[in-house]
Amino acid sequence: MNKNWKKICATVVGFFGIGALTACYGMPPNENDSFVIYGKVSSTDNNGDTKQVSNIDVVIKLGNDVYSTCTDEKGFYQIDVPDVKHSYQVVFSDKNSKYINDTIYVDVAKGEYAKECNVSLKKQ
Repeated sequence: MNKNWKKICATVVGFFGIGALTACYGMPPNENDSFVIYGKVSSTDNNGDTKQVSNIDVVIKLGNDVYSTCTDEKGFYQIDVPDVKHSYQVVFSDKNSKYINDTIYVDVAKGEYAKECNVSLKKQ
């Protein structure tokens, strides 16, 4: 980069601050960023009505590390995993045994850093 461009860049960063530049242009994700798996857990009753299910444990195991959360009152969950891998195994389980546990496999495409995974659990 020549001296003129360095001066221009330094002036812009000094004037606007790095936050303004990242807000305008965004920070490109890299391979060391985290991966986010999120979605809703629901169930359909015998009448065909779908409702969101709260208090479902959502667990991802990566080697010896375990990442977990629980669905909120709207059935929403989100897990931030520190490493981007090619695939994840996500286990949904009900501590109250009202629903049958389920496992899904989430495949990650190159350049993907978040994925929505909605699940419908069957009643016991």
